[in-house]
Amino acid sequence: MKRHLAMAALALFACAVLWSQDPAGSTESAETLTKSSPDEILCRETQGQQALGPCERAVAASPEDVTLRRRLAWAYQATFHVERAIAELEAVAERHPYDAKVYYDLAAIHAGQRRFARAEESLRQALALKPDHRPSYELSELLFELTGRDEELFDFHMSLALKGQPEAMFDLARDFAIARGTERDVKRARDWYTHAANTGHILAMEVLAIMLEDGLFGTPPEPENAAHWRVMAQEARGLR
Repeated sequence: MKRHLAMAALALFACAVLWSQDPAGSTESAETLTKSSPDEILCRETQGQQALGPCERAVAASPEDVTLRRRLAWAYQATFHVERAIAELEAVAERHPYDAKVYYDLAAIHAGQRRFARAEESLRQALALKPDHRPSYELSELLFELTGRDEELFDFHMSLALKGQPEAMFDLARDFAIARGTERDVKRARDWYTHAANTGHILAMEVLAIMLEDGLFGTPPEPENAAHWRVMAQEARGLR
């Protein structure tokens, strides 16, 4: 069990680090960088130990810049000052309680330390603020999957699907299709694949095309419906 949790923490943290390489979620404009101090530029463009000094100085000069403070927190994490990283992010969250990305960062660091309960709490806050925040969604999925809690994963998918989150709709459909965390129900699987497809979820369109053509929803094959979703998927991918 301990080995399993250690592997889960490692996988969660690896995912988090990949998503956090650009904490701002977008590249800085040339105009922004032109107006920035040398420390700000280094803080925004470097990572790990090299970012620590510049980020500390940049944050001291611009304490309200959330991006710089998130960069500083990850620099602390990279230099094994975990508690300082958490304290920095908690301070930012207190000043900016509606920033979903800050709660995601907190969750990522807690997950890396195997503090799964605290990670889940932060992820819930992030997704309550921004249900379509993909990094928080994927980190939550990894956490539930790697700790073997299928029923909680199903509830997680359901809660966000009901809020209109397309990826959650697709994953909920799959839960019903393969009996993950719930009883198998191909009719509800079809309903949720259709909901996801109607939002523009391309993979849901493609799954619908295959399953309708082969009659895998417990009904006779529906070649016309299958062709409809196949065309929709091809158009969405720019293939027609």
